Amino acid sequence: MCKRAILIGIGVVAAAGMGLAQASGGAEPLAFETASVRAHQGERVPGGYRHQMTPLGITMYGVSMGYCIRLAYDLNWVNPFELGGPAWLDPPTLSEYDIVARTGSPVSSDQIKAMLRTLLKERFKLAVHRERRDLPAYDLVLGSGEPNLRASDAGAERKVTFEGREKWVFHHFSMADLALQLGPPMMSRRVVDKTELAGAFDFRLDLARYLADPATGKFTTDSVGRLDFEEPVLRGVREQLGLVLKPGRVGTDVLVIDHVEKKPSDN
Repeated sequence: MCKRAILIGIGVVAAAGMGLAQASGGAEPLAFETASVRAHQGERVPGGYRHQMTPLGITMYGVSMGYCIRLAYDLNWVNPFELGGPAWLDPPTLSEYDIVARTGSPVSSDQIKAMLRTLLKERFKLAVHRERRDLPAYDLVLGSGEPNLRASDAGAERKVTFEGREKWVFHHFSMADLALQLGPPMMSRRVVDKTELAGAFDFRLDLARYLADPATGKFTTDSVGRLDFEEPVLRGVREQLGLVLKPGRVGTDVLVIDHVEKKPSDN
């Protein structure tokens, strides 16, 4: 167990409150020996440096609260529905942070995450609980005709290759693999395979024809400048593969934010 200490000047006593992962027997939660948490002041660089984790601590630069929580609680980065909370948790947001935290001795990555949970509870008053929710999804089902899929050779490698921009060739993909590929962040909902097709297949999916505006030839983007794949995927899967993505529901484990503050307590 790491000892608590105060880093003079920019340091902070890091940690109080219970982490979900901690030593057994009612012991205190794992905590960083020193930590500094500040509001991020620099420009945000999408897709740039975010965190570096070593056995001696973690450094996070320009991270959102949603980023911190997903890392701390081992949530899947591409599944936004696994975290329920206020809109400011994730980009685009004005609330971003720089965090530098150190341990007293080398520890595992799981212990670093437990320490990060403790830090978020101490500095941001984070409180969470888990619950099962019935959430919107897409059911991947067969269309009215024969699907445009070719049975893959046994023992072939599962991979995706590209033929120009947004033209994908799938090799040795099962329908469960395809459902996972089509889910977030490409689509807004989780995709569930209900085709009942067994085995693996080879097939193509060309989304470029649906992404470009017919009048201008330019790709359509969403409110933060990302390509909007929702309608192109719905059309492409139906018209090219003979499959259909139907609105449905699926039970999902969600980490729910009961309370979190935008401003961290002082260093």
